[in-house]
Formats: sequence, structure tokens, C-alpha cells
Amino acid sequence: MTRPLRRVADRVVRPGDHQPHRPGWWCTRCDAPWPCATYRDHLLDTLDRGAITSLMMGWAPQMLAEFGEERVVHDRLYAWHLHSVGRPAGGPL
Repeated sequence: MTRPLRRVADRVVRPGDHQPHRPGWWCTRCDAPWPCATYRDHLLDTLDRGAITSLMMGWAPQMLAEFGEERVVHDRLYAWHLHSVGRPAGGPL
């Protein structure tokens, strides 16, 4: 399966490279808190909000076990896409 590519500032971005490094939950590619902006943008461009929620729900138990704070998990996994403004509801699945 080929990963979708986007050109950003004259470089190719592979969203699949932006994965969580645990237990700190930092992006393996850009060292930002995961999910990082690049990965979030990719999800918003390619999935609808329901699919994003389902995907993030898969990470929630692991993140909750490592952070132990529900608010942190909610903010990192859900709040960013539930409250994103000015973006379409997502692309094709």
C-alpha cells in the first residue's frame, strides 16, 4: 500500500512517518507532542471525524495507562479534531 504524500515547503511529507514514540508520546519524526500537527492535518484531509475518533480510540487505552490523566488523553487524542474550525468534515475513507 502506498502512503499518500503531500508537498510542504518543497519537501515531501509522509504522514506515516509521524508516529508516537512511547512512553512520552512524542512524534518520532518531528519531536512534537503526538499526534503532531502534520499527522493531524493528514487525518483531517483524508478521514471524516468519525473515522478519526475511531482511530484515536485505538490509542486511548495505551495513552491513558502511560499518562494516567483522562484530560491529557482527551486533549491529545480528541479535542483537536472535534474543535477544528474552518476545515471540511474530511475526505474519502
